[in-house]
Amino acid sequence: MAKAEIIRALLNQGHAPELRDLLFGSSPYTDKAARAPKADPPPLTHIKLVAAARNHLVFVCKFGTQKDHVIEGHMHHFSHKEKFEHWLAEDAPGVTESELKRLLKATS
Repeated sequence: MAKAEIIRALLNQGHAPELRDLLFGSSPYTDKAARAPKADPPPLTHIKLVAAARNHLVFVCKFGTQKDHVIEGHMHHFSHKEKFEHWLAEDAPGVTESELKRLLKATS
């Protein structure tokens, strides 16, 4: 199962908070060794995609998937679905397949 398929399955099962924690590196399923700093830093495009995916998951955890834009007081919140889809299309940098499989197994 590809990373995008696993991520979609987790989201469809209501596990956005667990996926968010995994992407932030604060999940018990985070592979610390895989996240160790590398000699060559990731490309800036991947850094931006990971940030957009994190922002999308924070939005989904707080407001759900039914809305793309929420006004809360004087704050405007956006889901950034298109950037999340781009992150998936780029093979979801910032998270490993083994982390996703462990999370899927634990939540199934």
